[in-house]
Amino acid sequence: MNKPVIYKRFKVWKRILLLFFLFPILLIIIAICTIFIKQDDIVQGLISSLNNDFKGEIELKDSHITPFDNFPYVSVDLEGVRIYESKNDTSIVIADISEVFLGFNLITIFKGDLSINDIKLKDGAIDLVQHIDGSLNIENALSSRVDVKDVNEEFHLAIHEIELQNIDIHKLNEENNLIFDALINESDAKFVTSPEHVYVFFDSKFELNIIDKGDTTFIKHKHFELHTKLDYRTEEGILTLQPTKIQLENSEFEMEGSINFKDDVNLDIEVRGNKENYNLIFAMAPEELLPVLERYENSGNLFFDLHVKGKTANGHSAAINANFGCENGFFKHKIKNTKVDDLNFIGTYTNGASRNLQTSQLTIQDFSANPAEGQLSANLQVTNFEDPEVDFQVKTAFELNFLTSFFNLTDIKDLSGSVELELNFHDIINIDEPFNVFSRLKKSYQTEL
Repeated sequence: MNKPVIYKRFKVWKRILLLFFLFPILLIIIAICTIFIKQDDIVQGLISSLNNDFKGEIELKDSHITPFDNFPYVSVDLEGVRIYESKNDTSIVIADISEVFLGFNLITIFKGDLSINDIKLKDGAIDLVQHIDGSLNIENALSSRVDVKDVNEEFHLAIHEIELQNIDIHKLNEENNLIFDALINESDAKFVTSPEHVYVFFDSKFELNIIDKGDTTFIKHKHFELHTKLDYRTEEGILTLQPTKIQLENSEFEMEGSINFKDDVNLDIEVRGNKENYNLIFAMAPEELLPVLERYENSGNLFFDLHVKGKTANGHSAAINANFGCENGFFKHKIKNTKVDDLNFIGTYTNGASRNLQTSQLTIQDFSANPAEGQLSANLQVTNFEDPEVDFQVKTAFELNFLTSFFNLTDIKDLSGSVELELNFHDIINIDEPFNVFSRLKKSYQTEL
């Protein structure tokens, strides 16, 4: 074969390869141009339609095309989006989002379909209020003033993915004054739909705070990760949670079950955890206590199994039952080298027959531990969490110098001697004056020190 023939074939293959690489780029350019030409019609038509149909008001500062910020979607970036609760001039802002990306699929663009496939919210805040009647302010704002037969058709929605990035969601429940505040670092929900099912693949990282009647709870600046798959059966109204991983700080546990929304939000949820150390408990501890807990090395087979079953709406309460415990627990002060080992206990919790605080009961049985040169055993039962009835037995013996070393009590010097305590305590505790119990320990209870 001569060189001219080889050269011609090489040029043919070179052109084919060049076209192979240039063709996708050409398609992207055509899609971008299509969106650019239609941009004003899409944005103005959408905002105008929303404001005409919804009871609330939506406004934005500007918009522009962003071909690659939300790839593989070609997006229209709406800047400075605000949602107001009503159309009044004095209406409060429910949502203030720096950027909202409306994503369009490259393939559907060439078919002439400009439906929105992806929505991404970036940098902003959403302020939700759940009113006493159960409705949400954003639900009221986005409720339609006219009859819309098909919302997706009306607003050209074919959502396959919703993303959040750096969004602060603040929710107030007016009935009990409970506040949830979640800073969503990253959240991605992908949807696959069929006539009978909606499948959701959900991943999220967020920081959560819960404030009850003005006071912070133990959930303060807690970092969560959630990875789950959901299956919603549209006709039955049942949401099924596939085995789900939840990470709280450095600890991980699993959750699965179902929610029937058409049967007074009927729950059947199970949460399980099994760890070889106490990171699970440390993760739930108050933020202020963490520096103290981090002074100790720890290990032990720690487990819990929580089951929530029953209706939760329209005056119903679900049954809550939990089993938990520890085997072969171990704590050691990292500096003083003092330790407590062979820590074991079994516990249960239930909210009882009436499923409220009055019928709640907590039991911890066969609690035992071996502090250095000592021993500890105890049993505890607490019933009626509104007016707690406490039944507590403890028997312990240890050296006093163990306390100063293990708890690093630097203000106490030259403490020595041994202590033996045997206590049988059974009483109803006044929540408003709990310390009165200690003033009558010697008189009212079988106590030997």
